[in-house]
Amino acid sequence: MVVDGDSGMVVWSYSAPCHMEETPATSAAAVDQKSVFLFWAGGLSAASPDPDVVLGTEPPSLHHLYLLHPAFPSILLDLANATGTVTASEVGINDLWKDAFYVTRTTGPSSEGHPAPLVI
Repeated sequence: MVVDGDSGMVVWSYSAPCHMEETPATSAAAVDQKSVFLFWAGGLSAASPDPDVVLGTEPPSLHHLYLLHPAFPSILLDLANATGTVTASEVGINDLWKDAFYVTRTTGPSSEGHPAPLVI
């Protein structure tokens, strides 16, 4: 949900058909001055047209990075996925070149059995 800071009115709302992860969602301003939103969540739940058919499920450890843009409210873009636990993420913009970047830190099991840093 996006709320106007001045009026408190809801200007945009979306309900994602997936389980949100505990990593906070983040946003960045696009060229059109609208905010895009990035968040980690479980896989989208797909509904089968045939109730007798059971669709395959992903492993519970697979996390997806999704992007939402208010100009396309019916599209949820799956940007990446990871099997590690996402512990931190941040979005940034290089003003000189107008490039955006997204950094994620994940952990996974080490040989000793406790979480170890994997990717930044």
